[in-house]
Amino acid sequence: MSIAAPLDVSNWKDAVTAIATALAVTLAAWKWYFQELIRRKQEIPSIDGDIELEIVESPGNNVGLFLNTIWNNRGTVPIFLNTLKTVFEIYEIDTSTAPIAIDQAARAAKNRHPHILDTVGSNENAARMILQFHPIKDARWFMLEPKTKSHIQATVILKADCVYEVRCLIVGEKADQNWFRKRLFSTSSESKHEK
Repeated sequence: MSIAAPLDVSNWKDAVTAIATALAVTLAAWKWYFQELIRRKQEIPSIDGDIELEIVESPGNNVGLFLNTIWNNRGTVPIFLNTLKTVFEIYEIDTSTAPIAIDQAARAAKNRHPHILDTVGSNENAARMILQFHPIKDARWFMLEPKTKSHIQATVILKADCVYEVRCLIVGEKADQNWFRKRLFSTSSESKHEK
């Protein structure tokens, strides 16, 4: 019959050292992985935008529209825009086929800006595109810097006493970077003003 040999203390020290080393490496890899996830999440583009409109009287039966889009890059990395795909479109809304949507939009915006109607959901069938332009197409590049607001502006002449919707789409150089804003507004005689 054999009696088991007593365990050698030096074997225990080696085993504990090996386990501690494996745990330290695993903990370091786990910590790096989660820090990398957080870093990448912080670098995701974070853009919000708004459209400001100023409608001024113009000779004849026209009005001038000064369109100012404000894009706020709240992210930590710059976003380069595709200057050829960034587009502004202006649609004339047929009020005879979409009076309910326009009435709802007018009531929603009544207290804030009586001359500007927030889009509540315009009837796509009632909208006819009258103008499409690429406001930054002549620029070699356009960048939205981190933690800043950037402006893209345009001026157009429109018919008075109509309802329009402006749609602004900015497109980043990367495939999944598209941001869109729209605003419904009226050029009726009550809405003509200067800021």
